[in-house]
Amino acid sequence: YTDEATDGPMSHFMARYAIANPAVFISVPEGQYSDNWAGETNTYLWGNSYPSGTYPKMDQTYKSIFDPSPAGYRVAPQDTWVNFTTTKANSTDITTLNVVGNEGFDWTATNLVANRGYQFYYQGLGTGPSHFYGASGYRHRAAGVLYYVGANGYSWSSSASGFKAANLFLNAVNVYPLLSDGRANGFPVRCVKE
Repeated sequence: YTDEATDGPMSHFMARYAIANPAVFISVPEGQYSDNWAGETNTYLWGNSYPSGTYPKMDQTYKSIFDPSPAGYRVAPQDTWVNFTTTKANSTDITTLNVVGNEGFDWTATNLVANRGYQFYYQGLGTGPSHFYGASGYRHRAAGVLYYVGANGYSWSSSASGFKAANLFLNAVNVYPLLSDGRANGFPVRCVKE
C-alpha cells in the first residue's frame, strides 16, 4: 500500500522498494498493473527503448542504473538470440536450430536440471562462440512459485514489447527468440559484456 500524497506514484514507490530490497520477489495479482511489477510500464528501465523485433545494435542501447547486471555487463538486447535459429526467427523445427550435436542437449535426463537445454552458437552452426541455455523455468508473477523447471527455459532481454518485455523461450521442440511476456514474471537474465 502506498499513499501517493506521501510516497509518490505507485511506480516510484515500487522502484524505490525494489532497489532497497533486491532479494525480495514482488508478486503481482493476475491482471493487475497489466502484469507489470512496477504499476507503470517503463520501456527505459534496462536501457533499450526500441520495440521488440527492431534489433538495435549494442551501441544503440545503453546500460541504465536499473540494469541488474554486474559491472562490465548488461541485459542482452533481443537480437542476441536471433541467430539461435537458422531462420533467425521463432522455430518449431528442431533442425533449424544452431546447436551442437547430441552432446549439447538432453531432454531425457533423469535429473530435472542436468543437461536440459541447448548449446547455441551465436554466429551459425558449428562456428564462433556458443553458450548453454538451460530449462530453468520461471517464477510466476502472482503465485511466486517456480514453474516448468527442467521443461522450459526463459531469458529476459532489454527490449520492450508494448506493455510486455521481450524474451527468449525454449523447450524440447521449440525455440522462440522473439517472444514477449508480462514483466512481473521472474525470468532469468543472461548478461552480455558491454
